[in-house]
Amino acid sequence: MISSPPLHIIPYLAWLFALIELILGLYILVSNPWHTANRHTSVLLIVLALNSFAIGSLVNAVNYASAQTPAMILAVTTGAIAPLTLLCTVALLWSGWLQNRWRWIWLPVYGLAIAPLILTLLDIWLGTEFWYTGIAPDSNWGGFQSLDAFTQGRQFSQIQGASYIVIIIITLGILLYGALLNHKASKNNHNLSWVLLFTTLLVGFVQLYVAKQLNPALPLLATSSIYAVAFIFATFSQMISERRIQRGSLQVRLTALILIATVPVMVTITIFITTRAGKLLEQYSLAQLHASNQVITTRLDQWLTANRLAMQELARQPDIISMEPERQTPILKAMVDTYPYLYRVITSDMDGKNIALSSGKPIDDFSQYPWFQAAKAGTGNNFQTWTNPSTGMPELIGYAQILDTNGDALGLVMFAASLQVVDKLVQNTQSGQSGIAYVLNDKDQIVARSDPSYASLLKAEDNSLAIAAAKQGIDLNKPQNFGEFQGVLHNYKDKGGVSWRAYLSVLPNGWSIVVQIPEGVLMANLILFQRISWIAIGLASTLLFVLSWLTIRQGLHPITALTATVAAITNGDLTQVAPIESDDEIGVLARAFNSMTAQLRELIANLERRVADRTRDLEKRAVQLQVTAEVASEASAIQDLETLLVNTVRLISQKFNFYHAGIFLIDESRKYAILSAASSEGGQRMINRGHKLEVGKVGIVGYVAATGTPRIALDVGTDATYFNNPDLPQTRSEMALPLISRGQTIGVLDVQSTKPGAFSEEDTATLQVLADQVALAIENSRLISEMQNALQEIKNLYEVQVGQAWQKRLSNQKIAYTYNRMGAQTKLSVDEDLRNDPHDPNSISIPIVFRGFQLGTVNLQREGDHLTWTAEEIDTINTIVAQFSLALENARLLEETQRRAARERQMADITTKLRASNDPETILKTAAEELLQALKVKQSQVLVNPKITPVRGNGGNGH
Repeated sequence: MISSPPLHIIPYLAWLFALIELILGLYILVSNPWHTANRHTSVLLIVLALNSFAIGSLVNAVNYASAQTPAMILAVTTGAIAPLTLLCTVALLWSGWLQNRWRWIWLPVYGLAIAPLILTLLDIWLGTEFWYTGIAPDSNWGGFQSLDAFTQGRQFSQIQGASYIVIIIITLGILLYGALLNHKASKNNHNLSWVLLFTTLLVGFVQLYVAKQLNPALPLLATSSIYAVAFIFATFSQMISERRIQRGSLQVRLTALILIATVPVMVTITIFITTRAGKLLEQYSLAQLHASNQVITTRLDQWLTANRLAMQELARQPDIISMEPERQTPILKAMVDTYPYLYRVITSDMDGKNIALSSGKPIDDFSQYPWFQAAKAGTGNNFQTWTNPSTGMPELIGYAQILDTNGDALGLVMFAASLQVVDKLVQNTQSGQSGIAYVLNDKDQIVARSDPSYASLLKAEDNSLAIAAAKQGIDLNKPQNFGEFQGVLHNYKDKGGVSWRAYLSVLPNGWSIVVQIPEGVLMANLILFQRISWIAIGLASTLLFVLSWLTIRQGLHPITALTATVAAITNGDLTQVAPIESDDEIGVLARAFNSMTAQLRELIANLERRVADRTRDLEKRAVQLQVTAEVASEASAIQDLETLLVNTVRLISQKFNFYHAGIFLIDESRKYAILSAASSEGGQRMINRGHKLEVGKVGIVGYVAATGTPRIALDVGTDATYFNNPDLPQTRSEMALPLISRGQTIGVLDVQSTKPGAFSEEDTATLQVLADQVALAIENSRLISEMQNALQEIKNLYEVQVGQAWQKRLSNQKIAYTYNRMGAQTKLSVDEDLRNDPHDPNSISIPIVFRGFQLGTVNLQREGDHLTWTAEEIDTINTIVAQFSLALENARLLEETQRRAARERQMADITTKLRASNDPETILKTAAEELLQALKVKQSQVLVNPKITPVRGNGGNGH
């Protein structure tokens, strides 16, 4: 005999299976959404996940409302499982059957898979009852409702027969064909056919045999789990064996897989926590309602009991038993004086004739009043409520029979009190800001309420718990168990559409005490918690997506870069180099690839590579010089040290409300700490007279400057190291912080307050960060100064280099050209004076200057008589000349580069010729000959040993 697990464990097992099935279904879909098998398997797993979720929710349902949604999901998914398993089997083993010209044969199977969904929606919206008939409201909860309990529609037998009989037979036939008869199938498909065949038989065994011995939910859950395990295994097996080509961005797929594996888990945990919180909140609300109800019940019962005993004691008084008006009247008045809320006490005989009364006009006959009839008959519990026909006011009538010594009824003693007395008892009991408490008599009329605006006294209240419960067939006199409490808990909507949560108890006299609170108020914290949880889930998912995207992108970037490099080299660009961004396998691959391409480039174009290397070196040097100049320019705009220190102490004093803030800087000898900035007037006087303290000897500042550790004096009068400064007489507490840069104390930040004990450890931590920033700024200022000096030296050297280059370039020949309307004329003699008369307004001479070195002069002369050159024309000429000087420098650099390149080529040619022979004599002859031709000299010789006859080269024979 197979035993079932405890009922409370089944929902958690089902929800766990649902979560796993959902994650794996989405994972398979994202892994390769273009493959038919992946799409079909993912749909099946998602349907199985919904089915498992519905099973767990239906087992966990406690009432009609909580069972409706799981029942609908179960009706949709259970009937679709068998057709989907058939389609997944075909997609895994013979995917072509779903894509070729015979794919229309499978349309009925697709129709069977979606038929439960369509029919269920029609049944819910139109009430057709083709398939889904719904959960019966009077169902007995605490277990599980089988599928046939809510799918007894007109098409139930047809769908069940097609899904559970025909589809299973077709599936078994296809699997038998694949396992036994299809010899052309691959080994993997053959094995999967056996696996799926065994799975189908196992599911049939569970449904036909095991289902009879277990809870009805377990066979369905077992079926869902078996199918999920089998098809997950089959899908992954096919994906591995077939090596299916995956399309799309790898980064997108990996990010989606991470989200699929994490977001459902976070959502599930959030749903579980909010659900548990809802149950705990419901228990807490029940406890609150019960406590408020018990307070009102106890107070009201004690008050009624006290009045009942008082009336009974009054009825036993000898003067009252005498039934003589003269003797009764004083007793009745004394009763009213004792209980002020009783505005009348009356006695009567058993026929309703008034005998005596405490005050007011006598009433001749009570016999027609309903409360008198109940009192005479001895029914009820000594209290009745009614509306006085004379005054129209609601009243509470209390009574007791007057008995003689034999126990025979002689008459009645009664009191009348306003219901406002009972009303105040309830109003004095709080039920929360939005809670309402009220008392109903046995006729469901309001006799007291906490909120006078809620209802009128002695009026039938449609919104009351008793009326709402009676309409739904709830027995108010039958207490229900809610944990440790006894009573009636009820949820209902009033005529205004407001949902209430109410608790009711009944007094011995038939009165009902109701305490209720709106569900919106009760569940406000839960709703807020749920909103915060979902917002947190959204933010966490977004953050996870962004971080996953960036992390995967960073991880895949070397592969992407290597792929781009390979593509470029394939297209003929041999200059591409794969970036090496890691030391893992990808980095090793990039290094090997770079080595291969480097050898290839060296074999193909050795000379071009050298020229390119030289050019890159020059460009790199130019960029470095440019960056150096830019850095120097930006550094010159930084605020100077004095302004920085002044602003710092001012802000510290203002923001922290300190009496004094000062900054001491240690001199180069590290002997004195000199006050460099201060926020107070006394500090300014100290700066003016050059205030300084000896390091390690004078005051707290000297101590901190020597030790490099912060120091606080909470009471300067008791601190032995405090320096009593007459310029700061109001100081009561002081704190000094070291300014440390590169492990060395360069100064001290000193702050003082007029209050004793004004500084704490938090102040030390806060101001120490500021002190570190000040120290860093001081060090930066010094470094900037050093950098500016270095940059100026580089600039001077560069200008000297440019000047020397141009002097060398122009030493052999000075160049001059003239241009007029006839065009450019031939180069003139260097001695010819081209400069115009400086007093001639039609002529102008502009020097050609580059890096402070004058390369030449541009002379311009207008034709005829014109006005003086304008400032705008001069600016234009200067701009053109500046560009001209830059172009001249670029031409010189290019000429120098070409000259170097020619020299490199010549050296390469000589080297190649020397390496062409292994004969020493031939090598020496070749060397002498090449040197003679390359250097254009009259004679060249190579001396190996001075004692040996030299080999000479001349003319063209090299000897």
